[in-house]
Amino acid sequence: MHSVLTIYVKRFAMELEILKNYKLNIDRIDYEHYVLFSSLEELNSKIISNICTVEDFNTFFEMFSRHVKYEEAYMFSINYPYLGEHFRQHVNMLEAFRKSFIVNANDAIKNRYEISKIEALLLDHIDHHDLQIGNYVNEKLIK
Repeated sequence: MHSVLTIYVKRFAMELEILKNYKLNIDRIDYEHYVLFSSLEELNSKIISNICTVEDFNTFFEMFSRHVKYEEAYMFSINYPYLGEHFRQHVNMLEAFRKSFIVNANDAIKNRYEISKIEALLLDHIDHHDLQIGNYVNEKLIK
């Protein structure tokens, strides 16, 4: 029988494989997406081990906020035509993440559920919004 940790390691490996299909071919942004998903998996591991703290969630939130700022600056630098719409998506995601980070240290199931929601939001955002940046860059041959 597989331990819960083994199942999460396998799930994480699968998510990283999925991320290969969501590459923008913009090295820094692709790397940051990888780091964000790695951080979410680390949060999951800490929740399972019962050592997750509010600071752990805050660290991810700060990391995501820095990523958003870089991504928006990049879009501005290439004159991305959908910057306003993309910015609104980031604002919505930051608000959703902020709500998710009201952590009850004694409720591992709720915390794991919140991490799953964040993973789904992030993957959906990459699929429906970030890939458009990659397509725009590839069409314009901007790097």
